[in-house]
Amino acid sequence: MKHKNKKAALDVSINSIVVIVFAVTMLGLGLAFIKGYFEKAKGTINIDEVGEVPDATVANPISLAREDLNVEKGKTSTFGAKFYNNKETFYSVSFGINQCVSDTGTVAAGSFVVLSSPQTVNVGEQKQFKVQLKVASTTVSKEYICTLQVVSSTAGTPPLEEKQVTVKVK
Repeated sequence: MKHKNKKAALDVSINSIVVIVFAVTMLGLGLAFIKGYFEKAKGTINIDEVGEVPDATVANPISLAREDLNVEKGKTSTFGAKFYNNKETFYSVSFGINQCVSDTGTVAAGSFVVLSSPQTVNVGEQKQFKVQLKVASTTVSKEYICTLQVVSSTAGTPPLEEKQVTVKVK
């Protein structure tokens, strides 16, 4: 009888070891999958979160959530911006882009497009905008310095304010 108990104990011990090895293997595979999923997602995150935008002021009439923007070529991304109207009259304004340059010179027109919905901003008031930045798929992956503009909806009016930003195209 004693001999059977030792065999049963040995069977339980072997079964326990097999279950533990299987559980550890499944845990490792699960962790590897999750890590791979987040690594893949990390590379595709754009600046689509508008984020907290600091207040725009008289001294800093254009305020951005970030002044260095990371964008994938061929994609459209959204970022937050505020404009403070320190002029003498109200304006209906939107954001635009004037020119982008890199270490090799000025970039071709149409490589970068900025869009935002116009809003009326009264004197001494600030408004927050959602601004879309689209980078053409033919744009070379590198760092650019771009001039972001606040433009009036009235034709022929020069830009009200300008701010330089860094755009890193991936």
